[in-house]
Amino acid sequence: MGQPVNIAGKRFGKLVALKYSGISNKQGRLWDCICDCGNTCQVSYGKLNHGATISCGCVYNAHRRSIKPHGMSKTPIYRIWLGMRERCEKTTHHAYKWYGGRGIKVCERWQIFENFYADMGERPEGMSLDRKDVNGDYEPENCRWATFEEQANNTRSNLILEHMGEKLTLSQWAKRAGIQASTLHYRIKKGWPLGRALNASVDTYANRDSKRLIECRGRTQRITEWAREVGLTATIISQRILRGWDVEAAIFTPSKRPVKGDKK
Repeated sequence: MGQPVNIAGKRFGKLVALKYSGISNKQGRLWDCICDCGNTCQVSYGKLNHGATISCGCVYNAHRRSIKPHGMSKTPIYRIWLGMRERCEKTTHHAYKWYGGRGIKVCERWQIFENFYADMGERPEGMSLDRKDVNGDYEPENCRWATFEEQANNTRSNLILEHMGEKLTLSQWAKRAGIQASTLHYRIKKGWPLGRALNASVDTYANRDSKRLIECRGRTQRITEWAREVGLTATIISQRILRGWDVEAAIFTPSKRPVKGDKK
C-alpha cells in the first residue's frame, strides 16, 4: 500500500484533519481530526473524502434536539431507512446479528433521514437497498438500488456463513443444501437461523408466509390479497418469492398450471 494522501489541515464539514494515525483492517487509513465543537475523533480517509462523516457526532445530536416532522414517516422510503438503522442498531431486531452484530454501521450523514433521501432518492420499482461491499457500512459510496437477483449475486460471493463449526460462502452453502443462492439470501435477510434457512421446505414456509404484507407498484397489501387480485394462489406467490423471484414478477406472472377453482 502506497503513502497516504496528505490531508492535514483540510476541512471536511465540521472536521479538520490533524494527522495520519495508521491503518485499520476494516476502515482503512485513519486520520485524527478536531471538530468545530472542540471534540477530537478518528475518521477514515474514505468517510471524510465521501462526506459520510462530517462531525464528531455533534451534528446528528443537534439535529435530534431540533428535529421537525418531515411528513414522510409512512412512506416506503422512510421504512427502508428505518429498517436499515434498526438492522444495525437495534439488538432485538431479527436480522441484527447479520448487520450490527457483524459491525455494520449507518454512517453519520445517514443518521438523518433527509440526508439519506437526498442521496438515494426514491426506490425504483422492483429494487431494494444494497451495499456494494457486504462487509462495509451503509454510506453513500457503498450503497445502490439493486434488484433482488443483483443483491444475491453480490452477497453469495462475499458473505461467509458459519454453521456447525464450518465456514462457507453463501453460494457454497446453497449448493450443498440443494437450493438457489437467492432463496438462501432471502431467508437470511429475513432473519432466519442458518440451520432453518438451509433445511426448510419452500412449500412448508410458503403456506405460513401468505399473510405477509408485500409492497408492489406503489401499493402494500397481504399476499392473499394480491393472489385474489391476479388470480393466483397465495402459496404460488409465496413460493416464487422464497425462491428468489422479483416481487413484481412473482405477483403478475401467470401460472402455467391450473389454479384450484378455475374452470377449464
